[in-house]
Order: sequence, then structure tokens, then C-alpha cells
Amino acid sequence: MSSYTNNGNEVSIKFAKFWVNYVCDLFRTKFNLLFLDSNASIEHMSAVAEWTKSLISECWFCHIAGDDAKSESITRFFEITNFPIRFLIFDLKHEYEIAPINCGVLNVEEVRIFTKTSKNPVNWFTVEQMMRTNCSKMILGACTFDENDLNQFIKGWINGNNSKMELFITVVKTIDFALVFDGIEVDVRDPMLVRPFYSSMLTHPLEFLIVGGLDIRRNDGTVASIQPGAEFAGPRVMNYFTMVVWPQGKPDELVAKKTEDVHKNGAEWYKKAVQVVNDPARVDKPIVDSDAYGKN
Repeated sequence: MSSYTNNGNEVSIKFAKFWVNYVCDLFRTKFNLLFLDSNASIEHMSAVAEWTKSLISECWFCHIAGDDAKSESITRFFEITNFPIRFLIFDLKHEYEIAPINCGVLNVEEVRIFTKTSKNPVNWFTVEQMMRTNCSKMILGACTFDENDLNQFIKGWINGNNSKMELFITVVKTIDFALVFDGIEVDVRDPMLVRPFYSSMLTHPLEFLIVGGLDIRRNDGTVASIQPGAEFAGPRVMNYFTMVVWPQGKPDELVAKKTEDVHKNGAEWYKKAVQVVNDPARVDKPIVDSDAYGKN
């Protein structure tokens, strides 16, 4: 959505608004998908945000993408709209650092942030922003979080932040877990223990295994497991960091109730888990099938 150019190939915001309003009136419906240009000017993004807010009170799917990105424009969009979003996708392909994007107190169910390469990790999404985002699932590509950031996030979760969190996956540089868990009570699980975790992302079912792992407990008794993951392919040495929050009871009880075959065939499950962790294809597609997002 940008102004007319001399060749007339680009559609103005005014025309786009007119056309969308016409279609919505014709079919007596509202739109619930937004595709935004991350390089839009702050004026254009503000206009789109004001118009969008006047039409809908919530959004099912919001996709922000582009080869360039203007942090202040994207920040302005979230400042103006401030409505619930079911799925929020960032697909920013800039090859340079940009200023932090302030999404406010995001009322979002699921967040997915793509990274082009580990050479240019996500630096614009800070741990402070993440702790203000009460989403259920968040998957980042390579990011700049360090031991202190992860320690701050985990302590915040233990004390009640991110209370809806079910799944958090990111890729970080090689870290010292002694620093990550400084001041945190941790239960180091038997490396032979295999626990399946079931979830979904963008309605796409997810099922993967927690092998061993490190358990932490929130003040209300909720248990989460942290799984140091496989190496991430790229010019920098980075690794997956996965945190899952068990939906009810103790995770071991869930395993016993839902997957008796884990106990009956423990050796086979462990072999399968090792294959999953070491699978070269998992380096590029650790958990989520990118085809589910229409990615190549």
C-alpha cells in the first residue's frame, strides 16, 4: 500500500481502502488477514493502522514482511491498533541491525519470527518485549539473547510473567547454562528419559520429544522443561533453545497416561529421539514444517 508512482503500477492506500470496504460491504463480512510491508513509511503505516482499527476489533492473522524494515513504522502500527491478534508473523529479511520494535503489551496467541540467516540474528526483539508479550507460543529464528537475557526471562516466568506460555523456541549463541540458571532451582532429568510433547503452530500439529532436559517449576506449581538443542547451521556457532510448559499435572504423569509405549519400548524411543536431535534436516526445520506457512 503505497502512493501512486509515475508508471501507475502501484495502488494507493486510498484506492485499497475503497476496494476493501466495497468487498466487505458486498459480502457483509469483515477481513481478518493483514499483510504489511515492513518498509512502509510511518505516514502510510499510521494510515493503515487507523483504518484497520476502525474496521475490526481483532485480527486472525497478521504478516509483516519485507527486504527492508522501518522500526518506527512498525512500532507505530502496534501503538495505534492494540487489538488482539491470533497469529503474528514477522518475516524481515534486512541484512543489518535495526532499532528495537516496540510492540507494546502484545495480546497475541502465537508469534513466529523468521530470520534470514544466523549472520543477521534478530536484535530488534528484546527480552523486555518478550516478557511483556503474554502469548502461548513463540518461535524465533537466530537471536541475540545471551545468558543474562534467558535468566531474566526464566525468572520472570517463575514469578508469573508469560503465564499463558506453552512453547518457546529460539536459536542462541553457545551459552553457559550455569549462568542461565544462576539463582534458579533446576531438576536435571535422566538423559534416558524421553517425554513427548504435543502442541500446534498456525493450526499445524506439532509432536516432538524432550530427551532428558532441565525442569523448572513456577510458583504456582506448573512445570516447564528446557531442552538444549542441536546446532544451528550457519556462519556462527549457535544452538536451539527449547522451553515447553506441561499443560497439567506433572510431566511424568502425563507421559504415563498418554504414552505407555514410551515405557514399554524405552530403548526404541530413545533411539528415535537421538535421530530426531541429530537429523541434519532438523537444523533447518527444527520443529515446524515450513510448508505449513507457504515457505519454500
